[in-house]
Amino acid sequence: TERSLQSAWNWVQGLTCWGSTNTKGALQTALADAHAQAIYLLSDGRPDQPPKSIIAQVQMQNRVPVHTISFNCNDSEANAFLYDLAQATEGRYHYYCEKGT
Repeated sequence: TERSLQSAWNWVQGLTCWGSTNTKGALQTALADAHAQAIYLLSDGRPDQPPKSIIAQVQMQNRVPVHTISFNCNDSEANAFLYDLAQATEGRYHYYCEKGT
Protein backbone atom coordinates (compact mmCIF):
# COMPACT_ATOMS: atom_id res chain seq x y z
CA THR A 1 0.00 0.00 0.00
CA GLU A 2 0.99 3.63 -0.32
CA ARG A 3 1.14 3.91 3.46
CA SER A 4 3.51 0.91 3.71
CA LEU A 5 5.79 2.34 1.03
CA GLN A 6 5.93 5.71 2.78
CA SER A 7 6.64 4.02 6.11
CA ALA A 8 9.47 1.99 4.54
CA TRP A 9 10.91 5.09 2.86
CA ASN A 10 10.86 7.02 6.14
CA TRP A 11 12.66 4.13 7.84
CA VAL A 12 15.35 3.99 5.13
CA GLN A 13 15.91 7.73 5.34
CA GLY A 14 16.57 7.39 9.07
CA LEU A 15 19.34 4.82 8.61
CA THR A 16 22.97 5.72 9.14
CA CYS A 17 26.08 3.81 8.20
CA TRP A 18 29.60 3.66 9.53
CA GLY A 19 32.85 1.75 9.15
CA SER A 20 32.16 -1.96 9.09
CA THR A 21 30.06 -4.49 7.18
CA ASN A 22 28.19 -6.55 9.77
CA THR A 23 26.32 -8.65 7.23
CA LYS A 24 25.58 -11.43 9.70
CA GLY A 25 23.95 -9.04 12.16
CA ALA A 26 21.90 -7.37 9.44
CA LEU A 27 20.63 -10.72 8.17
CA GLN A 28 19.82 -11.93 11.69
CA THR A 29 17.73 -8.81 12.26
CA ALA A 30 15.92 -9.23 8.95
CA LEU A 31 15.30 -12.95 9.45
CA ALA A 32 13.81 -12.26 12.88
CA ASP A 33 10.87 -10.50 11.19
CA ALA A 34 8.26 -13.24 10.88
CA HIS A 35 6.32 -11.18 8.34
CA ALA A 36 9.20 -10.61 5.91
CA GLN A 37 8.54 -11.96 2.45
CA ALA A 38 11.99 -11.14 1.08
CA ILE A 39 15.22 -9.52 2.22
CA TYR A 40 17.17 -6.95 0.21
CA LEU A 41 20.82 -6.70 1.20
CA LEU A 42 22.70 -3.69 -0.19
CA SER A 43 26.45 -3.68 0.40
CA ASP A 44 29.64 -2.01 -0.72
CA GLY A 45 32.11 -4.37 0.88
CA ARG A 46 33.08 -7.74 2.24
CA PRO A 47 31.33 -9.02 5.33
CA ASP A 48 33.16 -8.86 8.65
CA GLN A 49 32.41 -12.55 9.22
CA PRO A 50 33.44 -15.55 7.09
CA PRO A 51 31.13 -15.68 4.04
CA LYS A 52 30.59 -19.45 4.22
CA SER A 53 29.42 -19.26 7.84
CA ILE A 54 26.96 -16.47 6.99
CA ILE A 55 25.50 -18.46 4.11
CA ALA A 56 25.23 -21.60 6.26
CA GLN A 57 23.44 -19.72 9.04
CA VAL A 58 21.02 -18.07 6.62
CA GLN A 59 20.25 -21.43 5.02
CA MET A 60 19.39 -22.90 8.43
CA GLN A 61 16.96 -20.05 9.18
CA ASN A 62 15.91 -19.19 5.66
CA ARG A 63 12.31 -19.01 4.68
CA VAL A 64 12.54 -16.06 2.27
CA PRO A 65 14.76 -15.12 -0.67
CA VAL A 66 17.68 -12.81 -0.01
CA HIS A 67 18.17 -10.43 -2.93
CA THR A 68 21.62 -8.85 -2.95
CA ILE A 69 22.84 -5.62 -4.51
CA SER A 70 26.51 -4.70 -4.73
CA PHE A 71 27.76 -1.13 -4.95
CA ASN A 72 31.41 -2.16 -5.33
CA CYS A 73 32.19 -3.75 -8.69
CA ASN A 74 35.93 -3.77 -7.98
CA ASP A 75 35.82 -6.30 -5.13
CA SER A 76 35.41 -9.72 -6.71
CA GLU A 77 35.44 -11.51 -3.34
CA ALA A 78 32.59 -9.38 -1.97
CA ASN A 79 30.63 -9.79 -5.18
CA ALA A 80 31.13 -13.56 -5.18
CA PHE A 81 29.76 -13.71 -1.62
CA LEU A 82 26.70 -11.64 -2.53
CA TYR A 83 26.08 -13.77 -5.61
CA ASP A 84 26.44 -17.01 -3.61
CA LEU A 85 24.11 -15.74 -0.88
CA ALA A 86 21.42 -14.85 -3.39
CA GLN A 87 21.76 -18.21 -5.14
CA ALA A 88 21.61 -20.15 -1.86
CA THR A 89 18.33 -18.48 -0.91
CA GLU A 90 16.72 -18.39 -4.36
CA GLY A 91 17.19 -14.64 -4.47
CA ARG A 92 18.64 -12.43 -7.20
CA TYR A 93 22.04 -10.74 -7.39
CA HIS A 94 22.50 -7.29 -8.90
CA TYR A 95 25.37 -4.84 -9.02
CA TYR A 96 25.74 -1.15 -9.68
CA CYS A 97 28.80 0.49 -11.18
CA GLU A 98 29.09 4.21 -11.77
CA LYS A 99 30.98 3.62 -15.02
CA GLY A 100 28.32 1.25 -16.36
CA THR A 101 30.63 -1.79 -16.50
